[in-house]
Amino acid sequence: MKFNEEILIGNKIGVELIENLREGDLFIYSPTSISQLKNIRIGAGAECISRKELKLDKNKIEDFSQNKKFRRIVSFGNGQTADTAKFISKTLRIEHVYLPAMFSTNAAFTDKSCLFSAGKKLTFDSSPPNKVIIDFDILKKCDFKYNLMGMAEIISIFTALEDWKIADKRKVEKIDRVIFESARNLTSLLENNLDLILKKDKSSLKFIFQLLIQSAYLTNIYGSGRAESGSEHIFAKHLEGETTVFHGTAVAFGSLIFSIIQGKNYKKIFALIKKLEILKRKDLGISKNDLIRILSTLKSRPDRYSVIDSKQITKAYSKIIINRIFNDLGWK
Repeated sequence: MKFNEEILIGNKIGVELIENLREGDLFIYSPTSISQLKNIRIGAGAECISRKELKLDKNKIEDFSQNKKFRRIVSFGNGQTADTAKFISKTLRIEHVYLPAMFSTNAAFTDKSCLFSAGKKLTFDSSPPNKVIIDFDILKKCDFKYNLMGMAEIISIFTALEDWKIADKRKVEKIDRVIFESARNLTSLLENNLDLILKKDKSSLKFIFQLLIQSAYLTNIYGSGRAESGSEHIFAKHLEGETTVFHGTAVAFGSLIFSIIQGKNYKKIFALIKKLEILKRKDLGISKNDLIRILSTLKSRPDRYSVIDSKQITKAYSKIIINRIFNDLGWK
């Protein structure tokens, strides 16, 4: 069970961190995020690398890390940046300080990294950042829609818990009532505080942060992502393996799909996604036929029993589901 050791919240502390980097520091950054900080001076002596150079590829990351000696890693960006740095931090056993540019995922607070290995996106053990720096001056620079995408991690709880019920019924994985009810409470908090979230101000960011950290810590306590990651994340991982779709977009679309297959929560999930405006046709970056193919050929995850294991999802059935979602969203 692992957690962040320290979370600092304030203003202007992120820029100070970057400008005071020095020899012995490894700075991993998102090019898009760093470009938002005008006239930033990265501290002299630090080794700098874009997370795009490592391509979220486990082999590339391991090759880069081999025989390296750093005193700490400082990372700045989104979930992919955090996942890369978390894995290096665990590999090299050094301190990791993470500065999020947005709240698009809960990756800053989990002890897992999603990386590509042999062409597949898989989950690997890693270490949560020792320190997380929440700088509201930096967070407000990004388009707020990316923070709203982080709410897909809470929406996914609806389908993840239904999958857990299936696993429990089949005597594959017994429900932990404390974790289950705590996760369900997060969906209620999301539903009941939409007006606050949609204010798109500092108070919204604080609330989004609280939801994401709680969802992540539940997975750390339980030892897996069962409470917030099920069939919808299995689909999302396959989709992310074929296109550059945002994680939140992939998870939101997967939540719609599997709420239909489970026969539960579709109206709730659809309403939340519409109000949060976190699904745009152009963001999927893939054709309808390819979505149908991915769904109809989806393989179950050995350690995450779900509706994928208990129900046959044919190509004809997949076509009906994808067409329904496209029609409900008004997409062509």
